[in-house]
Amino acid sequence: MHTLYWFTRDLRLHDNAALLAASKSDMLLCVYVVDPRWFAPGPLQSKAMGDHRWRFLWQSLMALERSLRPLGQRLHIAYGEPETVVPELAHAHNIERIVRSRLPGTQESGQWQTIKDKLPKTLFQQFETLSLFTEGSLPMALDDL
Repeated sequence: MHTLYWFTRDLRLHDNAALLAASKSDMLLCVYVVDPRWFAPGPLQSKAMGDHRWRFLWQSLMALERSLRPLGQRLHIAYGEPETVVPELAHAHNIERIVRSRLPGTQESGQWQTIKDKLPKTLFQQFETLSLFTEGSLPMALDDL
């Protein structure tokens, strides 16, 4: 199976259930998408990504790239809106499965759904890697809180 692993906020190689699942593939394409909207002023005229945060992120991506090399992988850094970039990469590399860490935001959920709609024959998997507890591991239903 050809798999695209989409790095988002979780750049860890170790203790990463999503990456572990993705690595069990015949071909793995590791991708990070830099969204140009991060650098444009939003509704309140502030940018989601300032200069200092961008510098830190870039340094983290370069460290991730260096860590992937000994494992026989490269980090493909793409610039563009994920809703366009991820489907283009999926078509270009005959991707059958896309894996990422689940992101809790509404914009991120909307992006994920848009990409799923554009790639109806592709398997999509998200893993809980950004919190200590998953919804299923709680001793009660969320409605009971």
